[in-house]
Amino acid sequence: MAEEISTQNAVVTGGTPATTSPGHAGLPTQVAGEATTVSAAATATGGVGAGNFIEVDIDKELFKFESDDTPLMQLMLNAKKVPVNSPEIQHFAIDQARPSVVTNAAVGDGTGNVAVLPLDNADKKLLQPYGTILVKGVDGYASDGKTKTLGKDLMLFITDRDKVSGNPIAIAVNGPKNEATDDSCLVPEIPAGTTLVILANAMFETQKEVLPDFVVPSPSLIYAQKRGMNSITSDYFESVAKRIPFSKALIAEAQIRNFKTKGNRTLWASRASKFTVDTELGQQTVYTTEGVRWQIKRHLDHKGKWTFEEFISIAKMIFTGEDVPKSVVMLCGKNFLESVQCIDFSKHPEVQISVKTNKLGWQVTAIHTVFGEFEFKREPTLDYLGWSNSAAVIAYDRLVHYVYSS
Repeated sequence: MAEEISTQNAVVTGGTPATTSPGHAGLPTQVAGEATTVSAAATATGGVGAGNFIEVDIDKELFKFESDDTPLMQLMLNAKKVPVNSPEIQHFAIDQARPSVVTNAAVGDGTGNVAVLPLDNADKKLLQPYGTILVKGVDGYASDGKTKTLGKDLMLFITDRDKVSGNPIAIAVNGPKNEATDDSCLVPEIPAGTTLVILANAMFETQKEVLPDFVVPSPSLIYAQKRGMNSITSDYFESVAKRIPFSKALIAEAQIRNFKTKGNRTLWASRASKFTVDTELGQQTVYTTEGVRWQIKRHLDHKGKWTFEEFISIAKMIFTGEDVPKSVVMLCGKNFLESVQCIDFSKHPEVQISVKTNKLGWQVTAIHTVFGEFEFKREPTLDYLGWSNSAAVIAYDRLVHYVYSS
């Protein structure tokens, strides 16, 4: 799931009028543009001088312009904004807490009262002292310590942490006993690969404090890329309501379209980097952002035609599990969209297909399944980038737009 977008849209007005250069047909329709002169009075961080930023509310108009052709930028402009004070941002993609861990070796033989649970390094801190654990696939015992309770799992209680390995130390609360009157249980064999489901902690009567059981994830470093646009008109969005020369309107629209489509490609495929360049103001730092394509952590590779069963499997994967989004949009390349369109839904009348306008104003194809609803939207940029066979599932409520402004 792609739950983050990092970029900055600094749109510059004024400056030297752009020159035109011939396009493929030899017509002056491709606007190359020239660099806008940045005043020496601009901030030393390389920011655009005061008065050269288009007001923030330009996003509303920019949002409406060519909205169908730049879906990822539309999502960025619609995402919750987080002001930051540096172009270098620590981004946390925090998933829901994991409900279980898996042992990597066998432990317990029914003769000892304690067991050091063998876990991978990343899982050790998920089990804290005074926590309870359900051991899936290992039967517990009745209170007499002799009768197995078939189908009723063994439960463990974490007492401490091993000083050497860092693995949690556990006792059984419904394990076997040598004698029915014994106060403590023995730990039966727990095979390698056993799933341990994390339950709530169990505190003693006068206990008031417990260790935190939330593991803080490591952040990923994201760079805010500063982008600008040299506009030939002083303010197209204000002037468009008036009668402006037709040729200037065409050029202004071409510039804005070019700005949004290049920005959309950047949001998809740019690679993160940080480097220094020499300028009139001395050495300055340039940042390029990391594209969403490279931020996506969950991948599903598929070959051949899509079937109904595989399509439902995607729905199950997305809408069940530890972190379930409220709604998702699938931004699709043309070949992927064709494959989905050719799935035979005739034998499954419970799957509803409809065309609707979503909350971003797009005409989307909505496919409703028992697990949840997909919104399908063609993303032309994926075709331009050579990813026509791919699609990205993006949750509306998982996006963040970091904004760094001087």
